[in-house]
Order: sequence, then C-alpha cells, then structure tokens
Amino acid sequence: MLDECFGIVANGLEITTPAFECIGNTICFLGSPLAFPLIFCFDDNNGSDEQQQQDPPGGGWDISMLEAPTRLPLTCCFSTILAPCGQWYLRRQVLGGDLKKYKLWQGHHDGPHCMARVCPGAPITIQAGTYGEDSCPHLFLCLEVSILGGICSSCCAFNVSRRMFREERG
Repeated sequence: MLDECFGIVANGLEITTPAFECIGNTICFLGSPLAFPLIFCFDDNNGSDEQQQQDPPGGGWDISMLEAPTRLPLTCCFSTILAPCGQWYLRRQVLGGDLKKYKLWQGHHDGPHCMARVCPGAPITIQAGTYGEDSCPHLFLCLEVSILGGICSSCCAFNVSRRMFREERG
C-alpha cells in the first residue's frame, strides 16, 4: 500500500517537473539582464504631468538606465557577467569605500525567515551585526553577494544597495 502511494507521488512529480522547470527558467530570465529590452514594452509615462515636470530627465541620476550600457559599457558588461563581483563593488561604493560600516544586508533583511516565520524559535532568524561582520567585512560581503541569499543572492544584495542609496539621497 505504501509503495503504491509513493509510486503515485513519484509519477505526479515526473509529470509536473517539466512545467515547473519552464516556470523556473522564465523567472530566471525575467530576473536577468537579458530581460532589459522588455522595458521598451511599457509606457514611460507613469506619473502625472506635474510630477514629470518636477523630475529631471533620467530621474535625477547622472546617467539614466537607458544610457548606462552605452556610456559605461565596461561597467555594464562586468556587472552582468560577474554579478557577485559587481554587487560587491557596488555595496563598497554605496558605503563610501568604508567597509567598517558593513553589516549583513545592512539590516534590511533582519527578522525571521523560512520556518522561523511560522514557528518561533526555529533557526534562520537574521540579526545584522551579530555574526562578526566587523572583524571580516570583505568575507561577509562576498558571502552575502554570492551564497547567503541562495539563487537570489545578487538580487538581494543589489536591492539592499539600492535602498541604502535611495535613503541617503532622500
């Protein structure tokens, strides 16, 4: 009886695996730099006319997102091909070159994760600054951008750097 149940579950997994692989590949593509051309499918008129008149071209950045690949091609290629290295460099720049200010995800991902969300006391509750990041910030930042966030490590690291930069600029 138990073998029959496991057989049915195994067959079900075999049937659904290709669909889930397709969904996974689609998500990976949409999260990659290869999806950049998709921004041209959307209308850039996303605010009121008054808001657009107040915002300078490029959203107030020195280089707009559309100009970046042509104005800084080596930086774009480096950040695309070696994403963890690009994220390490970006965070270092956001911290003003002073990694003494570094904490794990700069505290933006503190709190319970995974099972700890539904089961208090379970492992994986993050508290930035309690893991010894101050003694070896380069190693912790390297781990953050490459391993600690799993498949989304570079995305998590980029999101934290972006949030820090936006908070700093107001």
